[in-house]
Amino acid sequence: MVSSPGDALEKLGVDLSGASEDLVGCRREVEAFFGQMRIRWGEGHTWRRAEEGVGVDGGPLIALADQLVKRFAPLAERDPELIPEEGHEILSWSKALRKMREDLAWCTAVDHFPSWAYWWDGRQLCSTPVECADLVGESMEKAPCRGVVAASATLALGGSVENWSTETGLTPNEVLVLDSPFPLAQQMELWVVRMGLRVQDPGYDALVARVVERLVKDNGGRSLVLLSSMRLLRVVGERLKSAPRPFRVLVQGDLPRGELLEFFRQDETSVLVGSVSFREGVDIPGNGLTQVIIDRIPFPHPKDPLVEARQELLGRKAFSSSALPWAKLLLKQAVGRLIRSSSDRGRAVILDCRVTDYPEWEILESLPRVPVRRMNLRVPENEEMGSP
Repeated sequence: MVSSPGDALEKLGVDLSGASEDLVGCRREVEAFFGQMRIRWGEGHTWRRAEEGVGVDGGPLIALADQLVKRFAPLAERDPELIPEEGHEILSWSKALRKMREDLAWCTAVDHFPSWAYWWDGRQLCSTPVECADLVGESMEKAPCRGVVAASATLALGGSVENWSTETGLTPNEVLVLDSPFPLAQQMELWVVRMGLRVQDPGYDALVARVVERLVKDNGGRSLVLLSSMRLLRVVGERLKSAPRPFRVLVQGDLPRGELLEFFRQDETSVLVGSVSFREGVDIPGNGLTQVIIDRIPFPHPKDPLVEARQELLGRKAFSSSALPWAKLLLKQAVGRLIRSSSDRGRAVILDCRVTDYPEWEILESLPRVPVRRMNLRVPENEEMGSP
């Protein structure tokens, strides 16, 4: 007589009676829960009070998940060598289900705001810690080590690692901050452009597109354009593609990231238009990248769930202790795409006069010490600022 995998599992204490019904029921509850979330909250919602919950009852789904996890719990108590192959697959699935059940319970409770941010993005429930210092400390205690070496080209701001120390909760015993090995003051310039329009003004996107077009044409291509929104990326990308040009225009979204970067490396005169994600991982030494254009200081969006939670947690200190240091660090990363070797030359262009208009922000102090050119944008009198 041949025994089935189910027989072997039952001998190990696993009750399979009704398991298929539980699975079907769990799937049904998943569809019902997320269907109700879409009806209630549409394409997105951020929770700002710990006591309000998500407004949709996740109890039935959590209960069914508990029931399934308990059904297969005996497997975890057995000697792994006695568990059949199918049992190992079920055990792995059960552990994943337990983790998902814990995550769902955490996200639907919304009871750690504002230490944690909670939001719905139209497809999934999300939660992330607002401050990580305690979590980093707990992790270090669980995995003790003799020492930690933290190294990064953008770890320090203005020669200080205070921001990193605050975020991680770690106080370094020794700090070594090194200047760039390259003579940056002889290799690059920083241009700061006064656009004459604010981001929220009508015509701003069209004006940025015109300025970027002029800059890349004057530079013969060879440019990386970093934009703060997908909307602006589309406007600039369409303008550059539609204009007569002797260089190739590569736009984020047209191809996978890896292919875009490979084409950018291969074609020395090409222009790559990307969002903030291209501040990292772009390393093009030589004549293929002689201009980096950045549309604005990369402050986080005020409606970002993490930003809102930090505002609630830190109050008036949120800007100076969180938003500003991170914006300076990200801007430093973006400018750092330009000079990648001792023979590189070029310019970084920031289309945001706040870099120099607010000296108390000390943004220039966080960037390489290079010549700075302040420029005012002038549009011919017979043209509107945002005209095509």
